[in-house]
Amino acid sequence: MSYRLPFFLILFIHLFGLIMIFSSSYIYAREYFGSGHFFFLRQIIFSCLSSFVFYFFSKISFTFIKRFFFISHIGVTSLLFLTFLFPHAQKGSFRWLHFQGYSLQPGEFLKLTSILGLYWLLEKKRHIIFWFIYIIPFLLLLKQPDFGTFVLCLITIFVYLFLYKFSLK
Repeated sequence: MSYRLPFFLILFIHLFGLIMIFSSSYIYAREYFGSGHFFFLRQIIFSCLSSFVFYFFSKISFTFIKRFFFISHIGVTSLLFLTFLFPHAQKGSFRWLHFQGYSLQPGEFLKLTSILGLYWLLEKKRHIIFWFIYIIPFLLLLKQPDFGTFVLCLITIFVYLFLYKFSLK
């Protein structure tokens, strides 16, 4: 299988994003940060970092990633709990963690762990207690409230169950 097409599609998405960031934020960045390239340079840094992370995870076998699902799920759940311990309200919700000038939204990581977790649960038909542990972060999303991420995760789960041909029996 040729990897040229996915590589060029990802490269195109990165470049398109950089152009959009630069064209939409130049004036704001110049006015508030003193440099019109503030957001553009920041996006380049995170784009390079995300490319490295993507490449790193593409080289790891899926069975290795599966083994660490439970740890990552506990980690994401802990981060969601931290949003309540160190609240930083933005427009009435507590979905962000702030540290040293950087912001992190744990609900974004839940999107990935929810897919891995569903695979892990359905693969061996796990006990009901594991389903309860799987549901806790979604309840925390509703408490924040981060309804957009909740709905996106829910749709992903239903599509996954549909493709898996899940039966309620």
